[in-house]
Amino acid sequence: MPRSSWSAGELRRECLSSTASTSRVIGFRWMRWGEISSARRVSGALGLAVLTALLTTQQAQQLAGRASLLHANSPTPAIGGPAVPDWVGAYALYQQTQLQVFVGAIDDLFLIAAGLSALDALGALLLRSGPASA
Repeated sequence: MPRSSWSAGELRRECLSSTASTSRVIGFRWMRWGEISSARRVSGALGLAVLTALLTTQQAQQLAGRASLLHANSPTPAIGGPAVPDWVGAYALYQQTQLQVFVGAIDDLFLIAAGLSALDALGALLLRSGPASA
């Protein structure tokens, strides 16, 4: 019985009660959809891994670049009163440097993602629209 929409339970029952050829075709379609879903998951995981690697690399490069600008006897900011040791100011300097490096790395990552999205949009404009030819 042809229907336009099926629930998962109805489709399973129909597959089990249909002839062997019909269930093979529907099973083949399920297998293909499962492969597409797996490909999407894998590509998403790989994309996330690549972007994370880019972020880590950018942070390391920017931190090394900013650290090389500091001299060994650079003054650190004074934090608190006279009872607070001078080395605590180094933590404040490090925290601000890390914050600036993180923001700079995220900015670079967004620029890369925007460029890739623009290339994908241009590629999508080249796709044919309309129904598939028979």
